[in-house]
Amino acid sequence: MKYAAFTISIFLLISSLSMTSGDDKPNGTTRRGVAQDPVEENARFPDAYRKQECPPSPQPKDWLMIPHGGVKSEGCARVNLQDLELNFDATKAASDQIRKLMLAQDSALTAERKERLRLENAVDLTTSLDDFVRDKAAMIALGKAFFWDQQIGSDGQTACASCHFKAGADGRGRSLGMALRRMTGEAPLADGTEPSRPLVSDDFLKMYQFRWGGMIDFDQFVASLVQRAVARLEAEASTGVFPYASVHKELIEIQILDSAPTEISVAWKRLIEALSGKDDIGGEQGEVRTISSLAVDGMLFVGYAKVATASQKRKSTDELAQLKGRWQNYTDDQLQGVSGLGAALAPNEAERLTELPEAVRISIPMNAPTVINAALYDRLFHNARAASVFNGYDHLGDSAGRDGYGKWVCRNGRWHRTLVRIPDAALASQATAPLLSSAEMSWFGRQYHHVARKILNRRPLQFQAISQNDSHLQPWLVNGQLDTTYRQLIQKAFKPEWWCGGRVPRVEEHDALTGMELELDQVEANFSLFWGIALMYYQNELISNTSEFDRLMSLRLQGKPLFEGQAAEESKRIRAILSGYKTFQEHACADCHRAPEFADATRATVYGPMLEFEGPLDAINAETETNEFADFLGSGKAGLDSRIERMPFRPEHAPRFYDAGIYNIGVTSDREGTEGYNPGVAGEVWLNFQNENEALTSIGQQFGQGLVTDLLARKIPVTFSLARRHADDWSNVVGSFKTPTMRNVELTGPYFHDGDQNRYATLDQVLEHYDIAQNNLGIENEFLHPALRLEPGAVQRETAIPDSLRPDVIAFLKSLTDPRVRENIAPFDHPTLQVPVVPQVDPMGRTHAPDLKPDTAF
Repeated sequence: MKYAAFTISIFLLISSLSMTSGDDKPNGTTRRGVAQDPVEENARFPDAYRKQECPPSPQPKDWLMIPHGGVKSEGCARVNLQDLELNFDATKAASDQIRKLMLAQDSALTAERKERLRLENAVDLTTSLDDFVRDKAAMIALGKAFFWDQQIGSDGQTACASCHFKAGADGRGRSLGMALRRMTGEAPLADGTEPSRPLVSDDFLKMYQFRWGGMIDFDQFVASLVQRAVARLEAEASTGVFPYASVHKELIEIQILDSAPTEISVAWKRLIEALSGKDDIGGEQGEVRTISSLAVDGMLFVGYAKVATASQKRKSTDELAQLKGRWQNYTDDQLQGVSGLGAALAPNEAERLTELPEAVRISIPMNAPTVINAALYDRLFHNARAASVFNGYDHLGDSAGRDGYGKWVCRNGRWHRTLVRIPDAALASQATAPLLSSAEMSWFGRQYHHVARKILNRRPLQFQAISQNDSHLQPWLVNGQLDTTYRQLIQKAFKPEWWCGGRVPRVEEHDALTGMELELDQVEANFSLFWGIALMYYQNELISNTSEFDRLMSLRLQGKPLFEGQAAEESKRIRAILSGYKTFQEHACADCHRAPEFADATRATVYGPMLEFEGPLDAINAETETNEFADFLGSGKAGLDSRIERMPFRPEHAPRFYDAGIYNIGVTSDREGTEGYNPGVAGEVWLNFQNENEALTSIGQQFGQGLVTDLLARKIPVTFSLARRHADDWSNVVGSFKTPTMRNVELTGPYFHDGDQNRYATLDQVLEHYDIAQNNLGIENEFLHPALRLEPGAVQRETAIPDSLRPDVIAFLKSLTDPRVRENIAPFDHPTLQVPVVPQVDPMGRTHAPDLKPDTAF
């Protein structure tokens, strides 16, 4: 969002695409679009437009009239692009072509990927979808089954669609995820339920150790985290606001042993001396207490310390007996002091040690974004953590840890391990994140091979009704059921070299439930690859481009009247839509929700053709100013990587870097430690230190399925923000979230990333927010986008829309609804779905039947 916005592209392509929208151009001429002044039919919105093949530049200066790539002038290019803004299909075609040319110019085998090839013992790099896809129709069908099948979730009730069933979003607002339980490893039941038991705090570290112990020295990894924790505590203690007494008490409960490295012993002693005798100042120090607890438990775990004092909470005889499984040399009094992770050490675990709170479905504190038109985005999730590049196993792209399974190809009877890096595949990256998340679809401890072994020989969607005319599944339907298995669909969709082999040569990752080495068939080892690509192909079908607004703009581009033959009431309604669009543009809404996608952070807006340029609105009026638009015309480039941009967030500060299309609009607090705080794209691959359980569950819920220890061991955490990676000290991204599409917004409430039913249930409430720009605490965010700030001397914010104009703006927004989406018509038709409406679950972690409602009830 900048002070001026212009669009660029490959202009020969645009010239051929921008004026077509289903019908041919009349008389081979172009007609000026309505993007700049769409108001009433009289005077400012005439039906009769002057015809010309190419208008002059805004001012006829010779240096701007030089032809670029066959386009007659800058003025002609601007008009062609104005028209493109009103043509969704032409914009998408231009964007796809731009990316194709850009990717052809870039080398896929970067230095970073060469190093990753070495680390993962891979022999080649695979980047093209053509290397995977055997049958596109089967791939789409497989993806649709994956998306809607409730058998996929550990509880046999949760599908991807459970959070994306109403216009691609969640009709409940905030989604209900899984109950926190752990897998037992027993065979799944016929209905898809995986046997489980209550999750206890001691499960976390044990399962992480089991899973990654074959790839790293796990004790050494924990020791390195302890050292960093001690350094963090020392730094926090120097601030003067610190819970000295309570942390000191916890730290002196253990005694450092001679086995501890000198640097840890010295740092520990120095920390205890610094804390000794200090008053407990307190303050908002939940993180500090959590870090101290984790440091203590980590020291116990790796054998650098023993318990020196007894905890006040007495353990039962059975609990003490189990703790002696590892701590044989400790007395009962000493074992009474073992808590948290320290209790994770007994090999013969009891039924219940430190059980977490009553198991109910997690209320996910984010509003699931719509998957409709998600195919247009460069990165996905509200915080853009799903990378544009798909690595074949998780959502972090090139930033991920190592793949513990590997991706295996079998050609001519020989095995090859390949590194997968598919560009422009954020949908595939995003698809992998929820599948194994203990918050969204899985019991704790589940891995890809568990999912594969559960479903490969099952009939997809066997407990859900499917229309005999389903737009994607019909070829496989017999008597209303799919006459195939997931294994057969995978074999139909993917080329044989990805599934035809037997047992793969090696798997570094171990089973998280047992710690045993894994022996996987190729189809199991490559399952995450199948999952991501198939879901991407299905969601690529979910393109919404036939709204009433599209129809009106198509008529305008063809030079056809909008009002001819219309009744007075209908003409009034159309005028309201056009007037609302004009207001939408004039109040900075269109700076972020940019036509024709009415979104930002999409490939069209970060690579082209819908790019933005810094500078005055019309730089040609001053010879001394740079006209970046004209410069780009003459550059001969296909597109421009503008995912990182600069913007003056405050007049008194130098411009800052930010992630294009990802903004802080003041919905939730951007002050760390306050209620509702969410860093958004500024978030990092690190632990959530609210408490010990939050710290450990955050690994399984957020960080992807690559080797998590690779990421946590980095001295500089991986951040989701490209701007922070580029120049962290000069970025301004805290509290920023991806700009959503306005298409079908009528159907996707409640709104914004937090889905607060009380604050943002209606479109009118959304417009009100842009008037007051206050967060959940009722104050303005520190890093609020400048367009939402009330400048000194200003009467209202740039984004504030007067009450008298809001009905027309809402009429315009509703005109962006695609009737096919509203009515679930192809390609938006789908199988039936039952979704939970209360968090309570039965002893198996499943929702009771009366508490499940059909998706059509929302």
